[in-house]
Amino acid sequence: MKDFISKNKMPVILIILLLISFYYNFKLKGELDKILTIKNINGTYILENQHIHDPEYFVFMEGKFYRYKQFQLLDEGTYEKIYDNVYILKSHNIDECIVFCNESFYFYDRSINEILLYSKTSHIPTFMNLKI
Repeated sequence: MKDFISKNKMPVILIILLLISFYYNFKLKGELDKILTIKNINGTYILENQHIHDPEYFVFMEGKFYRYKQFQLLDEGTYEKIYDNVYILKSHNIDECIVFCNESFYFYDRSINEILLYSKTSHIPTFMNLKI
């Protein structure tokens, strides 16, 4: 074995470097995939820091959004992705951008002049006590 390695130093070193390069590239690709994977906004979201007895929801599905409280539809319209995590919501009452990040999004509510945080509760669009 020593004789073989001494005669073929350069090819052995190159094979070892090639294996290290493959390992590094696969590891780097896995890390980049975690960063570059853009999550889908479809699903159900609930308003954070709100009274539990009257929760407010956003539902996104197939280019449409619904904003509602139980038994009451507040708004419905369409949404469009304009950048990686930025969406435009359009309806009769809303013409706003939202930023989707970490399974949550920020929404500016003009009626109360406040930025609201909605967190994802389900990847499946769900309506509670409301028929659409």
